[in-house]
Amino acid sequence: MIRKIYTIIAAVLILLVYIQIFQFSDAPAEISAVQSMSVAQQIIEFAERVFAIDLPFNDSPEQIDQADGVVRKMAHFSEYALLGLLTYSIAICWDRKNKKGTARTFLFVVILATLDELHQYFVPGRYCSLRDVCIDSAGCLTGMLILNFLYGRYSRHRLKGGRIS
Repeated sequence: MIRKIYTIIAAVLILLVYIQIFQFSDAPAEISAVQSMSVAQQIIEFAERVFAIDLPFNDSPEQIDQADGVVRKMAHFSEYALLGLLTYSIAICWDRKNKKGTARTFLFVVILATLDELHQYFVPGRYCSLRDVCIDSAGCLTGMLILNFLYGRYSRHRLKGGRIS
């Protein structure tokens, strides 16, 4: 019963994350650029405050554009890392030793990434990018590896009956 409840909760979270990704992808190029530039600018300002340094990004539009590119790619990576982690958690919940579950998780998330990129092809000013699908896939694998590591530590902890070190 707990596995079924967990699966429903994880599936709803997966759906919500993908809807958010789809909404980001649905924004025309001009709106998307403004959104990501704003995030890049906020990250730069945050880093300057935290580290008490003056970064050169505020002086050069080219450097702000580079920071914007990094923000966009990190957004791809992190969104799909979360999807990979959530989807893989369902596979582990139902069958911990199943290698097919691992492959299916990866394939499912890569299909979602591909559909997202195909959707962007039809959005004004946006384009479909194989590079983004690769970044998304790397994010998925990272999420799966993080969960695999955490699950392994948890399993060893339970077997030993001790603390996690």
